[in-house]
Amino acid sequence: MSEHLCQGWLEGYLLTGRHGFISCYEAFIHIVDSMFNPHAKWLKVSRHIPWRRPIASLNHLLTSHVWRQNHNGFSHQDPGFIDHVVNKKADTEHPHGLSDCDFDTLFTKDKPIIFAYHGYPWLIHRLTYRRTNHKNLHVRGYTEEGTTTTPFDMAVLNDLDRFHLMGDVIDRVPSLGPSAAYAKQFLRDKLIDHKNYIHRYGEDMPEVRDWEWILPVGES
Repeated sequence: MSEHLCQGWLEGYLLTGRHGFISCYEAFIHIVDSMFNPHAKWLKVSRHIPWRRPIASLNHLLTSHVWRQNHNGFSHQDPGFIDHVVNKKADTEHPHGLSDCDFDTLFTKDKPIIFAYHGYPWLIHRLTYRRTNHKNLHVRGYTEEGTTTTPFDMAVLNDLDRFHLMGDVIDRVPSLGPSAAYAKQFLRDKLIDHKNYIHRYGEDMPEVRDWEWILPVGES
């Protein structure tokens, strides 16, 4: 629990012209919030000093993240460090954001968008509120719901699982008509099956636990 020491060592190490990173639990990296701030401000100011050479990036590798806290539970569930970092201007953590034209090409100007995000959903809204199609953007993410449970149940508690996401899709496709009601009932039944299974066995259903991404023939 000495992240503040590691942060100080790394900042000094980078000033020698070398590269490095800190590996830390996602929930504990907030310990260096107040150290990250002055470092970011120092980077901004130092760019205008001609004799100050650029230094390598300050890298944080976050482990034991919010969605895989089987044994630690709610106390170790906090993906908010990225929110803290994004408060800084883009030319200080990363300047390569999408142009409006590229954003519209990728997300369209008038189609529904369902965004499944690993952190707090309001960050995505903050980053996109001035984009053309923000009114059609629906973000699912971590909403401060958690406990000591299975990985998939963590997603269910935060409405970020496959069944909730599919429900979002159904709600945004008017052409489905009456068949949408049957599809929504199927999803509700699957969530009930999930709850019953983890309460009985303490692990996710085989169809979730053993699921694998299978690429089509010819792709690698």
